[in-house]
Order: sequence, then C-alpha cells, then structure tokens
Amino acid sequence: MTTLYRKLTAVDRRVSRRLRLETQSGGRWIAAVIFAHSGDTILWTVGTIVVLVSGGAIWRYRAAVILVGLIVQTVAVPLLKLTVRRKRPAGTWGGVYRRFDPHSFPSGHAARAGMLAIVTWLTGPVWLAVLVLAWAPVVATARIATGVHYFSDVIAGLALGITIGVAVVLAEPRLSELLLQLLSF
Repeated sequence: MTTLYRKLTAVDRRVSRRLRLETQSGGRWIAAVIFAHSGDTILWTVGTIVVLVSGGAIWRYRAAVILVGLIVQTVAVPLLKLTVRRKRPAGTWGGVYRRFDPHSFPSGHAARAGMLAIVTWLTGPVWLAVLVLAWAPVVATARIATGVHYFSDVIAGLALGITIGVAVVLAEPRLSELLLQLLSF
C-alpha cells in the first residue's frame, strides 16, 4: 500500500508541476489569477443572494438550490481539510489562502465549481449550464497553475462538489423551501 501511495503521490506532483505556471507575470498568469479567484466564496454567495432577492420565481428557486449547495460545501471542505491536513504546495502567490487556510486537500474552489456546474446542469437554463460546465475545469486548473493546489486536490474538490450538487438537487424541494421560508421570501 505504501508503494502505491508513493507512486500516486509522485504522479500527482509531476502532473501538478506540469500544470503550474513558472512565471508570475504575463497574460497567462493574469488569466490564471482571474479564473482562480472567480470561484471565490464571497463572489458566489453575494451573487446568489442578489438573485434570490431580486430574481423571478424560477431564478429564486435556482438561487435557493445554489445557496444550499454553497452552505453545504462551505461546511464540508474545511472539515475535510482539518482531517487530511495536507500542506499547500510551496510558493509565494496566494498569501491570504496560505495564511488563513494552509491546507490544500480538497480544493474548496474546485468543490464550489463542481457543485455549481452540476446544479446549473440539473436546474438550467441550458445556456448557463454550458457556461458553468466550461468554467469549472478552468477554475480547477487555475488553482494548480497559480500554485495553491495539487492536481489531486482539485480532482477531489470537483468530485466532492459534484456529489454535493447532486445531493442538494435531490433534496432540493425540502431544502430550498425551508431556506425560502427562513429568509421569508
């Protein structure tokens, strides 16, 4: 088992090194940083609440499902990170992440992106689902490219997010109804 673990770890580090950008400047770096931050919790939470408050019935429904997914993901990821306690890859970029969230497994950004991709795919509209399905792996890759995650961190994050997304949509009628009642909408 230790030999298999060592082999998997070696592959993980090799793939991560290949996806990591060597220089922290230029157009590719700027794009990676923008995509890496596009999965930030605060952006999605505020945007979701805005839609929940101001959207029509179908958009409020979708926002309620997403908000429940965000809540579940925001609880699940730190619990897993505290259990696994894998240190982030060495590097200088992402000081806020490194200081306040020193553990990398699983990637919360990848989990969020995976959850959002599945929820939009399952609840629509199609045009949004296509955009989010294309965006999610880019966010995950950007997290590796900027050096704050290993390949296995984002794979585990995406898998966790997909699982949370499916679970939230399956439990949705009860959860979003409860959430809407709690928020008095």
